[in-house]
Amino acid sequence: AAVAGGIVTSTALALLYIRSKRRLAHQGSSSCHALVPDTDETKAQAVAHIRLGNTLARAGKPERALEQYRAALLVRPTSANAHYNAASICQRLGRFDDAISHYQAALRIKPTHIEAATNLAVAQLNCK
Repeated sequence: AAVAGGIVTSTALALLYIRSKRRLAHQGSSSCHALVPDTDETKAQAVAHIRLGNTLARAGKPERALEQYRAALLVRPTSANAHYNAASICQRLGRFDDAISHYQAALRIKPTHIEAATNLAVAQLNCK
C-alpha cells in the first residue's frame, strides 16, 4: 500500500508540475539551441545515438549509454527523448542533480511528457 500511495503521490506531483510549466514551452528556445540546426540529418543522428544508448543501457552499460545520450544532445539539444533517457540513467546511477536537470530540460521541450514529470518528482524526493 505504501508503494501504491507513493506512485499516486508522484503522479499527482507530476500532473501539477505539467500544469504549472505548460506555458514555458512556448516562450522560445534557449540561445544554445538556436546555434544548432534542426535538420533531418541532425534528427537522424540523434535517433541513432539514442538507439545505441538504449541498447547499451539494456546491456547493463549505463555510463556508455549516457555518453550516447549526451552525443545525441550535442547534435540535437531539443531532443526531449535524449534528455529523458539521460535523466533516467543519471537517476539510476544516483546522480539526482543531473537527473533533475535533464528531466526539467525534457519538460521544457515537451511539457506533456508525463513520465519525465513523474520521474522528476521522484528524483527531487530522492535528492533531499
